[in-house]
Amino acid sequence: MSDRSSTDATGGSAIAQSSPLPPATDSIVVASFFGILGAAVALTMSLAGDFGFAVVLGSTLLGLGGGALFGAGLVRFIPDLLAHHGGSRSQHLVIVLPAAPFAVVGFAAIFGPVGTELGYVSVGSMSALVILGYALRAVASTRYAETVTADSPLQTCRWQPPRSPRMDAVLLVIWLGLAVVYAVAGDWLSTLVWGTLGVLWLTTGLIEGRFQIDGLGTTPEIRIYETGFVKQRPLTSTFVSWETVDYVRLRDDELVFDRGLFDTRLDRDALESPDELLAAIESKLSDRTATLPHS
Repeated sequence: MSDRSSTDATGGSAIAQSSPLPPATDSIVVASFFGILGAAVALTMSLAGDFGFAVVLGSTLLGLGGGALFGAGLVRFIPDLLAHHGGSRSQHLVIVLPAAPFAVVGFAAIFGPVGTELGYVSVGSMSALVILGYALRAVASTRYAETVTADSPLQTCRWQPPRSPRMDAVLLVIWLGLAVVYAVAGDWLSTLVWGTLGVLWLTTGLIEGRFQIDGLGTTPEIRIYETGFVKQRPLTSTFVSWETVDYVRLRDDELVFDRGLFDTRLDRDALESPDELLAAIESKLSDRTATLPHS
């Protein structure tokens, strides 16, 4: 893990901080993404070509291994690949673009004359790529945040990401349970839909901090820097530049960063010291901050 330092909100003393994601995470997530992409392309094409089992299996394994090696090689030869991707405006496309062709082929096959076997494989590939796309974007966002905030923060404030542990767990169990039920009944499309929802809910929950595991990750906090602020979750982080913030206001129930279509809202009760945090923000955005009266 990469050691870093920050300033505690209460005492102003330097405290040690480490990245919640070990360096090997980059290679693992990129290799997994390209490995699944390669396997999905090979499997879909071999099924569409109506080849035998040996050819289908061999091409799928070759695509998986080749894609994984390609992804691991990218990270090795371009160490700041994910940091660069995390700072690009097109980072969200990694969730949609690779999966879109498989969605088209899958649903066309399932509801058309092509064949349901190809359809289920394509939809399954789409689901896997969407889930891995979320993970890849999260790691990229974290690496970008770590890269652009190498200096010590002006202020930190502990916070708790929005979560409802019981409800989140209930939804996870329901969706995965439905996937099992439909699998037993032989309804594979419903199995893929509900299974994807369940795994995606778990993945995004770990990324956003809804699901937290004791001893895993770091303490969630908001860190204020010269150039912007960081939302640090247990496993991931996001950097927001001051250039993208139009206005900041603290009302009785939340701290709001107005950013057009991408507002950032933090519940006041989830912040350990909201007034001190706003004071640090005012030092950077004195003409764009306001404390609204209690309603």
